[in-house]
Amino acid sequence: MEHKDDRAQWEAVFRNMTDDEKIDFVAARILERFKPAFLELAK
Repeated sequence: MEHKDDRAQWEAVFRNMTDDEKIDFVAARILERFKPAFLELAK
């Protein structure tokens, strides 16, 4: 679980990102989290 300070820091970083950067960031997190599932589907 994230701490309140961590969340505030991420929100500040996220606020300064362009929409394209936000999409890339979220997509990378999704791919990282679900990489094993994607690899299984690719078989």
